[in-house]
Amino acid sequence: MARDTLVGMVEHAGYAAVAFSNPAGALARIAEQRPALVLLDMMMPEIDGADFLRRLGEIREGAAVPVVVVSAIGHLLQGMRRTDVRSAGVTAVLSKPVSYTALIEAIGRIIGPPVGGPPDGGPPARES
Repeated sequence: MARDTLVGMVEHAGYAAVAFSNPAGALARIAEQRPALVLLDMMMPEIDGADFLRRLGEIREGAAVPVVVVSAIGHLLQGMRRTDVRSAGVTAVLSKPVSYTALIEAIGRIIGPPVGGPPDGGPPARES
């Protein structure tokens, strides 16, 4: 599953990651505990990524959470008003299949290096 591959890539680089199988669970967790970053696929069950971004912007301080869209259909952002995209915190859009290097470089630019620095070794064997 693509979500599991992304989590593996993020964790391999030394960052902590939590994955959600449904957008409602992710939004509830974000409302309770602000993450450093959200990786968002525009295609999800129940709601699409554009609706998720709107709801994220409605969460108290939700707009302060940076979002990296990782999707084969990032063009869905084009249907949103630019102010909605910015207010939802979208800082980068990566097209699938995303490379390990592109993903980790984007994360590093946004939130800095992982605590303790990156681990030794190269990218994981599997990439999405």
